Parts: sequence; C-alpha cells; structure tokens
Amino acid sequence: MKKIIRKTLLGIIIIFVVISSCDMFMSETQSNKKEFTSFNVQGWEADGVAQIISPTITATLPSDADLTQLVIYFTTSPGSSVTVYGRPQVSGRTVNDFTRTVEYMITAENGTTFTYYVDITKEKQEQSDFSLGNNIEKGVNAANFTQIATGVNGTGTTTYSSSDISIATVNSSTGEVNIIAVGETTIT
Repeated sequence: MKKIIRKTLLGIIIIFVVISSCDMFMSETQSNKKEFTSFNVQGWEADGVAQIISPTITATLPSDADLTQLVIYFTTSPGSSVTVYGRPQVSGRTVNDFTRTVEYMITAENGTTFTYYVDITKEKQEQSDFSLGNNIEKGVNAANFTQIATGVNGTGTTTYSSSDISIATVNSSTGEVNIIAVGETTIT
C-alpha cells in the first residue's frame, strides 16, 4: 500500500513539474515584437505610402484628400494587435480622423505595447490667378483699410506683405493696411 501511495505521489509530482515547465516554455516563446511592417492610406496608394521612422509615421496626401474619414491598410508583427485610443483597428476597414495626430498602440503577443504617432497631412497647393485690384492711393492720415485678394484658386492660405514697412504695414493674414509715412510701397 505504501508503494502505491509513493508511486501515485511521485506520478502527481512528475505531472505537476511537466505542466509547470510547459507553462513557462509557452510564456517564454510569446513574441515581444510590436511594429508596423507597412502602413498605407486607402485610395492614395501612390502618394499615401507612409514613412515609418519609429515612433512616428508620416504621410502626405493630395490637397483634395478628406482627412476626416481615412482608412489605413497596415501589417504588423505576427500575433500583435492594434488599437487607437482603446478601439481595435482592422486593416482596410476601420475609419479614423487624421485632422490631428492619431496614436496607434500595438500590443505584442506577450502583452507589451508600443505607441506610434501618425501624422497625415495634405500637400500645400500653390495659389494662382488672384488680383488685389487697382492701385490705391491714400494719404498719411487715412484710416486703415483692407484690400482683399479676389479670384483666389487653391486651398492654401493667402498672406500679405509690404515692400516697405516704413511707408505702410499690412496684417499678413487679414490684409489690413496701416499707412505710416509718405512714400510708395507695394502690398502683395
């Protein structure tokens, strides 16, 4: 009877050691890799191939792209998962708003994480075909005035400048002109 109990006890110990070893082996073999291996923007394959320089991913799309509804095609390290602000991401299906930096978190098989910061921007489009109208003559004591550019084509920002700020200054974003002294200046 003592022999049977010893053999049973020895068998239980052996099984316990084997199972414990398997669990340790399994957890040691889980991958710690957590990286994007590709990252492309839907519909913009030619221009939308992103540059991955860990931890930043950048891409520039044409000026007419809608950054509020972009779908990303990506591949990651085998066995990893991807979330954006806790929301699971599916390559080629999940829509995100890229009007600001988006944080993609990759979780490796072993549970470790890495965050990528994704910035997608639009190409700047040169403005063309606009006019400031006719030459304007004003006196030194004239009130400030604004000459707005008309016929603007493009999505870029119109900026203004004065060729001689000792004669007149101009607000670079609104175009409001303030005459300082007698003379000539060109507002562009």
